Amino acid sequence: MVSRYADVLAVLRNTEVFSSGGFASAWEPEWLRPNPCAYSLHSMDPPDHTKMRNLVSTAFLPRTIERTAPLVQGVAEAAARQFLERGEAEIVNDIGLPVTAGTIGHYLRLDPALHPKLRGWSEAMMSIRPVPRSPEHATHVRASVDEMAAYLRSLIETRRRDPQDDMVSRLVQAEVDGQRLTDEEIVPSSRC
Repeated sequence: MVSRYADVLAVLRNTEVFSSGGFASAWEPEWLRPNPCAYSLHSMDPPDHTKMRNLVSTAFLPRTIERTAPLVQGVAEAAARQFLERGEAEIVNDIGLPVTAGTIGHYLRLDPALHPKLRGWSEAMMSIRPVPRSPEHATHVRASVDEMAAYLRSLIETRRRDPQDDMVSRLVQAEVDGQRLTDEEIVPSSRC
C-alpha cells in the first residue's frame, strides 16, 4: 500500500509495473465470463484509458452534476437518517450500496423504482470472488450480470432512438476526434 503523494504519483505513472489490467481478471473470473464490467475505465491503462476517459468525460457536464446533486444528497440523507434511527449501521450494506445505487440511478435518470434493482446488481458485483461461494451464488451472480447488461443495452438502444438529458444519451452521442463509444464500451461506462 502506498499513501504518500509522491509514491501514489509514481504508481499511477508507471503502468508497466502497476497496471490496472489486473482488475479485469478480478471482475471476470473463469466461472463468470463474460462480464462487461470487467472492461470499465478502471481496468484500463493508457492509451486506452486516456481515449475512454476523454469520451466518457463528455457525459459529466456541469448541468448534469448540478441537476443530480440534490437527488444524491437526498439519497445520502435518507441513509444517514436510517442509521440515526437504528443507532447502528453496516457501512457497506446500509450506506455504501444504497448511496452508490441511488447516485448511479440518478445519473442514468432511471425511474427511482429501479434503484433497488440497481442495488441488487451492485451487491452481486461486490460478491465476485475467484471461486464462487456456492453453485447458487454463481447462478445468482451470473443472472444479475446478464440482467444488468441486458437492461443497459436496452437503455442504450432506447437513448440512441430517443435521446434525453441524461448520461447514457451523452455517452451514446460522445465523440472525440471522430471516435464514438461502442455499445460494449458504453455498458461498463454506464454502470460499472
